[in-house]
Amino acid sequence: METLTEAQIRAWIGLRGEARTRLLASVAGELHHRPSLPPDHLVIVKPARWLLEKAGGKGLPIDRQDGLARRFAIPANTKLGYASPGLMPGGDEVFMEIDFLFTWLRGLGATIKMGSTEVLSHLGHSYLHDPPALWYSLASCLGLGRPNALSGEMWELILAWLVAEADLNDLFDALEEAATAVEVDLGEEAGESMAEVAFNSLYTSLRALDAFVPKPVDDPNSPCLTPSGWLAAVEALRTFVATSTEAIR
Repeated sequence: METLTEAQIRAWIGLRGEARTRLLASVAGELHHRPSLPPDHLVIVKPARWLLEKAGGKGLPIDRQDGLARRFAIPANTKLGYASPGLMPGGDEVFMEIDFLFTWLRGLGATIKMGSTEVLSHLGHSYLHDPPALWYSLASCLGLGRPNALSGEMWELILAWLVAEADLNDLFDALEEAATAVEVDLGEEAGESMAEVAFNSLYTSLRALDAFVPKPVDDPNSPCLTPSGWLAAVEALRTFVATSTEAIR
């Protein structure tokens, strides 16, 4: 996905309401070409390479739902320096940063299931020794792994807002418009919950790529992308464009 055409980008943007179109159009100029490789990509992909090395050794233990076994994932997430707790106070499991990395690597074909473990594939071996290719693929997975329906559009809008560094009201207007189009009220409990889940899952996935800088003291509620996180978000938006059904109609 080296280059996207103007027609693809316009199609992705155009079949939406005014507020969504305005927000997505603010990042259109960044989407034509693949972003540059961040200088710190070796540090960013280190956790993913650690998982690949484990897969290439004894394998990664998986549970009955084919996710990472909690006995491995929870201490490993902490070991890798991530913030998500393994369990909520009530005992419910949390989908952590390491879970995103594992899901992405498996989706890329870097690991394959063998019994109760996930082992390294030939492609995974290639990724292990090609950090630039691994970074681009993981950044694309931010787009490929988007949720369905309204939650997925929320991901797009939040990423566009982060890349554009737009006003928070522009994001709220776009989210409200998207929700209204499918008859969801973000002011009601179900709508608020959907938006909260979209925000939290996207931010966890971005943290898996070390995408945030510390929140500024004067604006603690504003998430900020690192330079490499900004590049990853651009690549994710490009993936949205390339895979959008609207873009190929």
